[in-house]
Amino acid sequence: MGASRSLVVQIVTFNNESTIHSCLTSALELEAPEGFEVRISVLDNASSDSTSEVLAGFEDRIELIRELSNLGFTGGHNELTRRSMTSGAAYVLLLNPDVRLEADALTKLVDALENDSRAGAACPQLFRADSALEPITPLTLDAAGMFITPAIRHFDRGSEEVECGKYNAAEYVFGGSGAALLLRASFVDDVSLRLADRAPELFDDSFFAYREDADLAWRAQWLGWKCRYVPDAHGYHVRKVLPERRAALSPVLNALGVNKKFLIQLNNFSFTAQWQCLPWSLLRNAAVVIACCTIERTSLNALLRLPKYFPRARLIRRWLTTKRRMGGSAVARWFQFSPRSEPALVKYPARRLRTVTAIIVNYNSGPRVAACVEALRDAKRELTGSLGLDLVVVDNASTDDSCRTLQQRVSLSDFRLEALRENLGFGGAINHAARLFPADAFLVLNPDVVITADAIVHLADALNDYSLLGLVSPVLVSNDGCVQHGFSVRRFPTLGATLAELFFLHRLWPSNPWTSSYGYADDPLLRAYLDRDAVSDAAPHEDGAAPVLVEQPAGACLLLRAEAFRAAQGFDERYWPAWFEDVDLAKRLFAKRIYAGIVAQARAVHEGGYSVSALPDGRFAEIWYGNLRRFWTAHGTKAERFILRAALPVALGCRALVFGVLGVFSSTERARLFAVSRQLAGLALTTFSDA
Repeated sequence: MGASRSLVVQIVTFNNESTIHSCLTSALELEAPEGFEVRISVLDNASSDSTSEVLAGFEDRIELIRELSNLGFTGGHNELTRRSMTSGAAYVLLLNPDVRLEADALTKLVDALENDSRAGAACPQLFRADSALEPITPLTLDAAGMFITPAIRHFDRGSEEVECGKYNAAEYVFGGSGAALLLRASFVDDVSLRLADRAPELFDDSFFAYREDADLAWRAQWLGWKCRYVPDAHGYHVRKVLPERRAALSPVLNALGVNKKFLIQLNNFSFTAQWQCLPWSLLRNAAVVIACCTIERTSLNALLRLPKYFPRARLIRRWLTTKRRMGGSAVARWFQFSPRSEPALVKYPARRLRTVTAIIVNYNSGPRVAACVEALRDAKRELTGSLGLDLVVVDNASTDDSCRTLQQRVSLSDFRLEALRENLGFGGAINHAARLFPADAFLVLNPDVVITADAIVHLADALNDYSLLGLVSPVLVSNDGCVQHGFSVRRFPTLGATLAELFFLHRLWPSNPWTSSYGYADDPLLRAYLDRDAVSDAAPHEDGAAPVLVEQPAGACLLLRAEAFRAAQGFDERYWPAWFEDVDLAKRLFAKRIYAGIVAQARAVHEGGYSVSALPDGRFAEIWYGNLRRFWTAHGTKAERFILRAALPVALGCRALVFGVLGVFSSTERARLFAVSRQLAGLALTTFSDA
C-alpha cells in the first residue's frame, strides 16, 4: 500500500453557535476516500458568542486556530489554505459552518476530480436546511452550482426550487458556492493571487466576505479550469442571504454586496473580450448607483469607497492578463440569462462493443478508397479476440475506375462491396450499409482517411468506458502529422459564426469571436489536448488520458454506437449528397443527451478536399449553401431563419462579385473563377426570390 494522501476540510467560523456543533459532528463522520487521510482545520474569527466554547469540545479531534480579530471569510480561508498547501494536502474542502454533508459526499466529490484532470473544483448538490442542519420539507434546492448573467449577477442554480430531479446530471458549471467546494491542490496553486510581496491568496482579501466565490470562479474560467457539479454528492445548508430577501438584510451586508458587485468587475471584466455583456452590465450598474442614491442610501458609502480598491484591482488585472489561457469568447459563453451548464463525462461502463462495421462511402475517389481499405484490412488482422471488424465499401454509382483499382489491390474476401445504381449521398449510403450489416458500432469513414488498429481500439474503449458517449472521433492529422485544427472538432453553428463566414469576416478578422468560438480557437486547452501536449504551460492540468466532450467532431471519421445511431434514426438523407449531415446528427443526439467526444490517443491521417475536387466548377456552392439553409431550417429559431434568409442572397452576391473580380486578374484560373462567380450569382437570385 502506498502512503496516504492528505485532504483537509477547512471551516472558518464567526458567531456560528447555532450550527457549528452539527457541522463539525457531520464533518468528523465523513467517509475518507480510499487512499486519503482526512483532517479538519477550523479557524475562528474572534467569535463573541459561544462558538469558541463549542469548538473547545472538539479541540482534540480538529486543528483549531483562534484569531484575535475577524479576518473575514476570505482571510480565514486564505490562511487555512496556505497551511494546507504547506503541509502537502492534495485537496482542500471549503465548508461553511452552517453546512452538513452526507457521509459519502466527500468520496463522490474526490472521485469526480480524480477522474477529470480539467476540473479543478467540484461542488455538491446542496439543499435547504433548518438550524439543526436537517433538510426542510418539502426538499428544496439551495445550490446546484453557480451561473452568471450578462448583467454580471451571479446566482445559485435551482435556488428555492422544490427538488424534482431537474439537476441530477453531472455537468460543468460556471463555479460552485463557497459554502461547500472541493479544490485540488494544483488548482489552488494555479489560481491563487500572487501580488508583489504578499502571501498567495486563494480569495481576493479585498472581498472579506460575499461574492468572493464568484470572483474565484471567474478567475478560474480565465485560466481554463472547469468546475464540476456532482449531483449525487448531497449537503444541507442554512441560507440567509438571498436577492429576494435584500430588504430584510442588515445595511452592513447590503453595502458589502454593493461594494463587491463592482469589485468583481474591476478584477475580471474584459471590455474587449466580453463586449456582449456591456449593455446589460452598464444598465445594471446604473440601476445600482441610482438605488444607492435614492432608496438604499445606507449603501452609498460602499460606492464612495470603491476608488481605494483601484490600485489593487490593476495589479490583479495585470497578473491575470499575463496568466489567462482562455479566449474571451470561451469565457463569455458562460454569461447567459438562463442557467448555463455543459455536460461532463462520468466514467460509467456501457455494454462492451464486440462487433464493428467499418463503412466507407466511395464516389469517384480514385486510389484513395483502396488505401483506406488496405489500412482497415491490416487493422482487421491485428484486431483479434474481443473486437470483430467487418469492412463494407458502398459505391455511390462512381464513374471513375476507383472500384476496379480497389478490387485489384484488395481481395474481395477482405471486404464487401455494395455497388449502388444511383448516388444515395453520404448519409443515404451509410444508412443503407447500416441496415444490411448490423453491428454494435459503425466506423464511418471518408475514403481519404487512413486509420490503424490501435486508433480503433482507443475509440472503442472510449465508448465502452463512457456510457454518455454515442459517437467518438480520432484526432485528424495531415500526412506530415500536423493536427487539422479547426476541422477535427467544431462547436455547433451559431448565427454569428455563419454570418461571419458568409461575409468573409473570418478572412478579414481571423480572431473574431464568432468563428474563433465555432472552431474552438478560443480554447487552447483543447488545442493542447489534440496536440497531446499535456505538459505545456498552456495546459498544466491536461493529462490527455480521457476523451474530451466536443459538440461536433468531423464526420470524416466517426465511431458511432449502434444504439445512438438508431436513436437518431440514422443520417438525414435530405442533406444530399453531402455536408451538414454529420452536424445535424450530432445536434440531434446532443438534444437527446447523447454526446460526442474526441480521443487524443487515437489518430487518423486525413487527406481532405477530394469531395470538392470531384465536383464540377460551381456545383459545390449549390450543394453547400442548399444544405446550409436546410440545417438552419431544421435547427434555427424563427428569428434566426428570418435573418439568414435576408442575409444569404446579399452574401452570395458579394461572393459572386469577389470571384468575378479575381477571375479578371487571373490568367490561369479565370475560367474556373468565372464559373464559380456565375453559380454564386444564380444562387443569390434564387435565394433572393425564395426569401
